[in-house]
Amino acid sequence: MALILSNGSVFLHNPRTGGGFATAVLRKCGVVREGLGAKHDCPGVLPMDMTVPHYVFVREPYAWIRSVYAIQADWGWPTYPKHESRWWHPFREINDPPLVAKQHFTAFLAWMMTEHPGWVTRLFTKFADWPNSVVLRTEEMTAALERVVREAGGDPRRVAQVGPTVKAKERHHFTLPADPLPVLIREWKQSEAIAYRRFGYEEA
Repeated sequence: MALILSNGSVFLHNPRTGGGFATAVLRKCGVVREGLGAKHDCPGVLPMDMTVPHYVFVREPYAWIRSVYAIQADWGWPTYPKHESRWWHPFREINDPPLVAKQHFTAFLAWMMTEHPGWVTRLFTKFADWPNSVVLRTEEMTAALERVVREAGGDPRRVAQVGPTVKAKERHHFTLPADPLPVLIREWKQSEAIAYRRFGYEEA
C-alpha cells in the first residue's frame, strides 16, 4: 500500500521497483504515519492529497519488464480484479498473454510490443508523472531512501542500520529468464523510448 509519512508526504509502491523493501525500511526508520489504500494503488485510484510531495521508485525499463515476467511466471500468471475493485492491480492488462508468451520471455516481449506497445511508459507515468512527483531510482535505493527519511523528519543514518535487518520474506526471490537476442532487446527498448528519456535512463 501507499504510505503517509511523518511530514504528510506520500510514498507510492510502484510494483517491481523494490517497494516492499522500501516500505519495510521506512517503517523501521519510524517515519510512517499510516498506510493508504491497497497495494500498488496509484494516483487516480488512491484518495490522496495531490498537493503534497509523493515519492515513487522507477527502474530501468528492460530490467523491470524482465522482473515482471519472472514473477508472473513464478506465480502462475494470476488473474487480477478489474480497476473498479478495491484490490486493483497494475498487471491486470497483461496477466493473460498467449500460452507461448507465458512460456518464453522472447515471445512475451514480442507480444507486449504488438498488443501493448509503450505499456511500461504508461504505467510509470501513472505513478510518477505528476506535478508533485519525486522520482527515485531503484538502482540508487540506499541514497534515495536516505533522502526520503531525511525529508520526512527522520534520521537518514537509520537506513544503513535497518536495511540489512529486513526479513527475507519481505524480498521475493525468483529466477530471471534468459535474455533474448540483442536485436529484440533493442527493439523493445525503442518501443519504451519515452520512459527511458523521461526517467533519465540511457537512450533506447
